[in-house]
Amino acid sequence: MSTVPKCTAGSALAVIVAVALLSGCEGLSEGNRPVSIAVSASDDRVVYRCFVSSALAAATFTDGTVSDFTARVTWSSSDPGVVEVSNGDIEVGNSGSYYAAGTLIARNEGTATIQGDLISLSDSLQIEVKRVADFYIEGESTVLAPGSDLDLTAYLVLDPDSEPQDFTNSVIWSLPSPDGSLSVGASSGVVEALAPGAPQQVQAGFGNCSDTAEFTVQARSLTGLRIDREYGDAAALAVGTSERYTVYGQFDHGPDQNLSDDVEVTLLEQGDGQAILNNTEEGWYLTAIDASFGEGVEARFDSADLEAQTPLRPQVERDFDQLDITPADITITDDEEVQVTVIATERSTGVSQTVTRHVAWALDVDDVLSVDASQDLAGRITPLGGQDGIVEITAGFTASQEHLESRAQVQVLPSAVGGD
Repeated sequence: MSTVPKCTAGSALAVIVAVALLSGCEGLSEGNRPVSIAVSASDDRVVYRCFVSSALAAATFTDGTVSDFTARVTWSSSDPGVVEVSNGDIEVGNSGSYYAAGTLIARNEGTATIQGDLISLSDSLQIEVKRVADFYIEGESTVLAPGSDLDLTAYLVLDPDSEPQDFTNSVIWSLPSPDGSLSVGASSGVVEALAPGAPQQVQAGFGNCSDTAEFTVQARSLTGLRIDREYGDAAALAVGTSERYTVYGQFDHGPDQNLSDDVEVTLLEQGDGQAILNNTEEGWYLTAIDASFGEGVEARFDSADLEAQTPLRPQVERDFDQLDITPADITITDDEEVQVTVIATERSTGVSQTVTRHVAWALDVDDVLSVDASQDLAGRITPLGGQDGIVEITAGFTASQEHLESRAQVQVLPSAVGGD
């Protein structure tokens, strides 16, 4: 509730002091003074433990103007153990900096009343603090070779029926018991392996409370490298197409580590033909430019002084004359993704090859879904959200001067319908 001050003989001194204090206020002139204040929350009145939000104070003057008084009122909380409110005097962790006036720091579950006071004016609001439903970390590997790194992702699930949210750059990353084998970026979650060591707990937390999530990582020495070819034992690679080579580091036990982003891959003697190598975090891509038969590719991981080789397939001309998208009839909900594959076939020989990375995509409706054309995620269909309907997608591929096309139909349903 807002209250209007009353001037009495007993409060004359207070009024004089109030006028002196308010004389520097924006919008204040003789006869123009605050008559009420209104306290509100920048976000919803329900906040989550460990989160920071803001309370706002607006002063209404006798002439009807409204001014931001968030930094001028005195803030208080009925239960600082549930929600603290800053007057510019609460330190942010041990950083030496302080939360701005009106900042709400949610400490524990419960309810507290936040009040703003300006001389004899006041207003308040109630804040409820809830605990998040889940807080966890994901990473692609638990074992790292020295000289490599790992991107960790921190997820928060606010309510049991809500989707996970990526909070990687909003938490504080640390190693509670470092032994020198690992380091972690305090704001990025990137773990670097420095030397072999014991398993370490990588921790994500908040500066405002003790809630944490942990992920175990160990730096271990490699015993070797392995190169996997995307098409396995396929006999040849068609000119104008590509194959992914993935390089793995091998340990004496446990899962291998994808080191494709940490190694150097080169072409060995290739004969008269040409090929192009380029890399992403997921692997190295070899694109056949013309027909040839080379010796192979070599991967080298300098941090462990290891290398591996694998033969290079013959690169051959193909007269592809058929193109197919599989699957060709798809139904998904607006919160799902689906992967399609595009296959080119040379009908005279019956030879087929995946060409998903090399097609051009077209959609007859452009506000329902998208089709990824990147090297790593080519053919990934993602609903855009908020729209449902039927979309015809077309893949176009040019082979031996002939343009081939294939079509598929994708129906996107609202997630509530798909869940029934």
